[in-house]
Amino acid sequence: MKDLLELIQKQDLRIILLLGIIFSSIYMIKKGISALIAKEIEELKAELEKQKLQIEHFHQVSQPTYQKLFEKKINIYQELIKISHKYTIKRKESYNSSPLEDVSDISYQNIQFYFDEIKEIEKTIEGNQLYITIKLLEVYEKLIIKIDEFNSDLNELSLYLYHSNMNDIEYNTHEEKEKEKIYAKIYNETKLEFKEFNKILNNDILKIKKKINLD
Repeated sequence: MKDLLELIQKQDLRIILLLGIIFSSIYMIKKGISALIAKEIEELKAELEKQKLQIEHFHQVSQPTYQKLFEKKINIYQELIKISHKYTIKRKESYNSSPLEDVSDISYQNIQFYFDEIKEIEKTIEGNQLYITIKLLEVYEKLIIKIDEFNSDLNELSLYLYHSNMNDIEYNTHEEKEKEKIYAKIYNETKLEFKEFNKILNNDILKIKKKINLD
């Protein structure tokens, strides 16, 4: 009986020691995991802080750059509006009429105003496409492509006149008459694109005004 009790006591002691080892191991494991998690959290915090500094640096660099681009954009659009306004006034003053697109009987001089305006628009936009909206640039390119298609007609006329035996009066009269026909044809083929160009231009100006709160 005594031996049995001693055996049970030894077994209980072993169990207690075993449980102690188990709980100790669990504690160490938890402690190790906690340390690992804490390390990962610290590394994550450091990475987030690094990204925050990078974003702040990018913002500091990009803000002045954006401001310069926006100012350039405003200047380009101001120039385009000035061109449009200038030729609208010219047409009204010269003929005491509505803008070109509303005139049913197009005169040669009015068509000249039309082409002079397009030339100034082309001079303003070329090299500054970066500052123009995609929609405005698309309709502008369609307009210029259509006009360029008629260059061969003008070149043929110049070549014909160069080899003709006309005197100066006949030469000038014929040149003006034939150019008027070609210009009228170009105008009729491109007036829709020109009207759309001005429509988008005015919409772009309105968006710029809203952006800088000039209402």
